[in-house]
Amino acid sequence: MGITALSSEQQRAEFIEQHPELMQPAVVSNLAASVPQLAKSDRGKALAVAEAAVMIADRLGDVESIAQSLRAKANAHYAFGQNKTALEHHAKALRLFRSLGHDEQVARTLSSSIQPLILQSRYRQAFAAAREARKIFTKQGNQWRVARLDLNLGNILDRQDRLPQALRCYEHAYQYLSTHAEEDPEGLAVALHNMAVLYVRRNDFRAAETTYKKARGFALAHDMPVLVGQADYNIAWLHYLRGDYSLAISMLCAARETCRSTGDEYHVALCHLDLSEIYLELKLIAEAAEAAEQASASFGDLGMRYEKAKSITNLAVATSQQGNAAGALELFLHARRIFMQEKNKVLPAIIDLYRAAVLFDERRDAEARQLGVAALHALQRFKLTNKAVVCRLLLARLELRRQNVRQNSGLRKHSRQKHFHAAQQQCASALKTLASSELPVLSCQAYALQGQIQAAAGHDRRAYEAYERARTYLDSLRNRIHAEELKISFMKDRVEIYEGLVALCMKSASRANASAEIFRYIEQAKSRTLFDFLSASQPPSSLGPQDQTEHARKIRELREELNWFFHMTEMAQLKQAPRQELSAFRAEARRRERELLKLSREHVSSADDRQPAGQLASTFTVDQVRQSLSADAVILEYFQVQGQMVVLLLTADRLQMIPLGDLSRISTVVDLLQLQLSKLRLGSEYVKSFASILLNATQSHLRELYKLLIEPILKLILNPIRGAGTGRHLIVAPHGILHQLPFQALYDGNRYLIDEFTVSYAPSASIYALCQSRFESHGSESRLRESPDSKSLILGIPDPSVPYVQEEVEAIAMCLPNSDVFLGQSATADRLRQQGPRSRFIHIATHGHFRRDNPMFSGIKLGDSYLSLYDLYQLKLPAELVALSGCSTGLHVVAAGDELLGLARGLLHAGAETSMLTLWDVQDQSSAQLMKFFYTNLARGGGKALALQQAMQQLKSELPHPYYWAPFILVGKG
Repeated sequence: MGITALSSEQQRAEFIEQHPELMQPAVVSNLAASVPQLAKSDRGKALAVAEAAVMIADRLGDVESIAQSLRAKANAHYAFGQNKTALEHHAKALRLFRSLGHDEQVARTLSSSIQPLILQSRYRQAFAAAREARKIFTKQGNQWRVARLDLNLGNILDRQDRLPQALRCYEHAYQYLSTHAEEDPEGLAVALHNMAVLYVRRNDFRAAETTYKKARGFALAHDMPVLVGQADYNIAWLHYLRGDYSLAISMLCAARETCRSTGDEYHVALCHLDLSEIYLELKLIAEAAEAAEQASASFGDLGMRYEKAKSITNLAVATSQQGNAAGALELFLHARRIFMQEKNKVLPAIIDLYRAAVLFDERRDAEARQLGVAALHALQRFKLTNKAVVCRLLLARLELRRQNVRQNSGLRKHSRQKHFHAAQQQCASALKTLASSELPVLSCQAYALQGQIQAAAGHDRRAYEAYERARTYLDSLRNRIHAEELKISFMKDRVEIYEGLVALCMKSASRANASAEIFRYIEQAKSRTLFDFLSASQPPSSLGPQDQTEHARKIRELREELNWFFHMTEMAQLKQAPRQELSAFRAEARRRERELLKLSREHVSSADDRQPAGQLASTFTVDQVRQSLSADAVILEYFQVQGQMVVLLLTADRLQMIPLGDLSRISTVVDLLQLQLSKLRLGSEYVKSFASILLNATQSHLRELYKLLIEPILKLILNPIRGAGTGRHLIVAPHGILHQLPFQALYDGNRYLIDEFTVSYAPSASIYALCQSRFESHGSESRLRESPDSKSLILGIPDPSVPYVQEEVEAIAMCLPNSDVFLGQSATADRLRQQGPRSRFIHIATHGHFRRDNPMFSGIKLGDSYLSLYDLYQLKLPAELVALSGCSTGLHVVAAGDELLGLARGLLHAGAETSMLTLWDVQDQSSAQLMKFFYTNLARGGGKALALQQAMQQLKSELPHPYYWAPFILVGKG
């Protein structure tokens, strides 16, 4: 057994007793010399060797040996991130070397103490150590030691944001080390790495990328895994700065694991810090806060105050975006105090900028302006151009707000013009700076703001040009994001670019091509991420049993654990377990949900890289959508723009935009309707007693919505298709609040919309057209499904709360004679996975549950598990119809960019031509009855939309209230 395997003091003592030949100063020197190299591969062994050297030196009583062993022990503790302990041993070794008059050893000890001093924020001592060591090495003519010292000196200057001086130190070190690469490969790799960091901070991204790759290649060739991990970390950060979010996240997570495996806790913590910043950019606020807290805790354990303060700063930004302005301002001040104690003059100015942004959101404009102006002066002085741009944009928004306030208050034009010019000047200065930088996110923000400023001043042409530039940047950035969740989050606060363009086009609606241009921008704004994924050349990556990667294994394990906790939660509810037990199960389930989404977010595979850079999927043109329409079909595409609702009406020969009025009025009536519908869940006795009152109140709200949303366009709907018979069909593409509205139940005072038209839904006109072309291209697969021998799949999961499921399943099976029926525990996810891809119709009668808090886990109950939106992303279900007759299966969370996060999205991903879903918690008996009517009508021919119209009319004659017959919708091909 060697010394490196001895973990305890007693073992080392016994080993030394058994090997008296070790009691020599030369042995101590050799052991001490091996510690730095060991620390790069196994810190535990490095510390064990250092401890053994100290023990031998103490027994020898040789002062020089003791000093060497103490320095070795200091280096081992530094490798563990224990900087304070390392410095204590350095100080002891230094005193002993000074007492011996060994100048070279004094200089070497001073040099090795510099990095721990930096990380402990003891910059004055670090400078003093560097000066004294340099004097000794220069006197001795030791150029290699001077070059190594320059690396440490550059680190001190870097921490104090003295970038030009730091870069000169690194370049001086590189000049010598590049000519002695084989003598000190590590030193050369560190020099390259440090130079690249400064190139990034100077916005010279090309030089930075070249240097990082050179550093990584050199470290890899010379077997330096720690430096490879550090290079990967920095390359990932560079990708983030250039807007490659998905790749940056994936690389940071990989670098984090590499650094963790080599024991590099400092870079592990840096990965958390940088992930927090990326998540802030993508508006993933909870994830950003979590990563910032992890970074703060890690840097705290490492005793690194500077990095901890940076983590607190990111946490403060996340806290402000969570709506806690007071908590954010308190955290900002805490971080600012740390930076002031660190003698850092730059970061307090950045924090002042962040504080000003919070005050702006709180409409404390005078305080925000004061802080912003002071921050801008400081940022310009320190040549931090990126942050100076952000500061200018904030000041421009402040001036724009002042201009709008004065305009609304009717103050003099001269006063308003002054604020417009001030806003324009700040924005123009920002754009001038950005013209020479690769900062697409800031460029997008700046051009969008310029569009707002010019529009507010009435300069429509300039506003349009600015918005168009912003849109170009936005599309480019979205194209670099591959994970769907990231794309959706990224669109928060950025849809205003499309709204601005639509509003400007509406002002010139008389132009010949204005409606087509409005249509194009609306299509780009609505459910664009879903469109991108559905139109990709490859389907979303799925995880089948054949996928044996570590990533896939972790996902499968988490999914199995989730099913178990979902089941335990349900059992606890049925037995009316104590609230504490139920809460514990839910908390465990939520924890695994977060981990599952995190794994998906952080993993980018080659299969996910479906669109080449710069080639985002193009939404459909008016003519392309028209090709998907029958002669009697009308698309009603709704869109809310700057507080107003508009609708685009598209037929085979007409495209027209019609303003519908104030959005707030429509939202109010939709809310009142939802309130009335909820009263139908108050129990059968209540509903029976107040049946007439409930119906009249609901019809009143439906009548009001008909006036707002249908009446202004009714003649336009009817004119193009007059004489087309009874096949008039409306394809509704709602927007925002309208997604929860049953258009088929809108009421003209005498008849419902479903009495006049068949109705289906689509997230957007482009997605509707895509569904048509997508399924027409199935060719032989579609013909196979539609042949007399094609099978259907019927799954039913009955329980006491849904007693009519079995009756529903048996009735549907009679209408679909060539069908496989599975009830209860036999209605499994595996059945769906195996038989779904070759089934013409799929019907699942079961419980549905909608998760507004986490829509990715909205789902339905199967016989052995729960099928969520997340799971649907992993399935292939190219059926002609997939019907989910459970409660609220058609509800969505409407995310930024009008992205619908619900089961309909998952079924479109899975390949379903048409989905039948429900907009609210359906009544079990009425649902079963409607499904019988629907499939009976479908078997007679005429199509799904007509079958559903007839089924609704049949059920309405028995149960007049729309609550019973109106929640069912068709999404997709229709």
